[in-house]
Amino acid sequence: MLQKDIGSDCNVVALVKDNNQIIEFVSKNGKNCKKKEIYLCDPEAQIEVPLTLWFEKADLKFDKIPYAFQGISVSSFNDQKQFQASIRFNFRPFKQHQFRKFIATYDKMKL
Repeated sequence: MLQKDIGSDCNVVALVKDNNQIIEFVSKNGKNCKKKEIYLCDPEAQIEVPLTLWFEKADLKFDKIPYAFQGISVSSFNDQKQFQASIRFNFRPFKQHQFRKFIATYDKMKL
């Protein structure tokens, strides 16, 4: 995901670190906005990548299990690469038996 080009979409399997902090604000054009930043984590690679969820997606709650994310957009803001839920964004939980090693590593992390 870190190597993806700006303007592309990607799919990711990751654990989610969610502090449930939703930020509400009014944009420069007067639109009411809501966002939440979560982190997609790969315990084996020791990587946490921020993902911004906008509007009603900011209300999503995540359990401490792996998820498959589809439709993550790669964009740029202030010359920094960022990831956000695209219009095609979708996610689903994975069952533990599918990722035993992933879960075992996850249990060792403090998320």
